[in-house]
Amino acid sequence: MKRTNPLYSSPEAFLLASVLAPHMGAYSAHLQSGRYASSTIHGYILGLVHFATWMAQDKLSVELLDEIAINRFLAEHLPHC
Repeated sequence: MKRTNPLYSSPEAFLLASVLAPHMGAYSAHLQSGRYASSTIHGYILGLVHFATWMAQDKLSVELLDEIAINRFLAEHLPHC
């Protein structure tokens, strides 16, 4: 997989500009309320950046995100990334 767009200052900046941005607050709050370590939260956020990058490359909107799309990411993209 190519790195995130170089126009963004960080992977998190890319994520905050992605289609998943409206959901980041709830996701972060969920992880923090679960008392995850900050390093674990950072790793999970980077995983979400990877997923958001794949969504952008496939031009996949949140509305089209379903079990089939997630399985395609896991079964087809990740093994070759």
